[in-house]
Amino acid sequence: IAAVDMQLNRHQRAGAYYSGCVCLVIRAYRFDRSYTIACIPGILPTAIMMFILEIGKIMNIGFQKAYLMQNGLNISASEIIPTYIYKVGLIDAQFSYSAAIGLFNNIINIILLVSVNRLAQKTSEHSLW
Repeated sequence: IAAVDMQLNRHQRAGAYYSGCVCLVIRAYRFDRSYTIACIPGILPTAIMMFILEIGKIMNIGFQKAYLMQNGLNISASEIIPTYIYKVGLIDAQFSYSAAIGLFNNIINIILLVSVNRLAQKTSEHSLW
């Protein structure tokens, strides 16, 4: 919020004055004496970048939690890609097959990242490249 342009932030005692931008009241003081307003267009580029970067990690679900909670009763429902790669690669010793599954997982992550980045380019002017 420190990087938000101060021309976009306008506030009054009685209420918020919207200067052609969508504003969000983030803090109201006691008895509504004044408002602190952060404009969405000021933080939108950061939010878009964070969203794009988090989409790239969507297929990397936590391995440790899923693996430690697995047992004979829930193995069919709790099997995820990282635990399957571990079982095939290290327990069954099929190294090339597990490497191919890991490569496929990373390719899916890259496809998701590029498609969300293109969507961000088309809908707004902010994107990774």
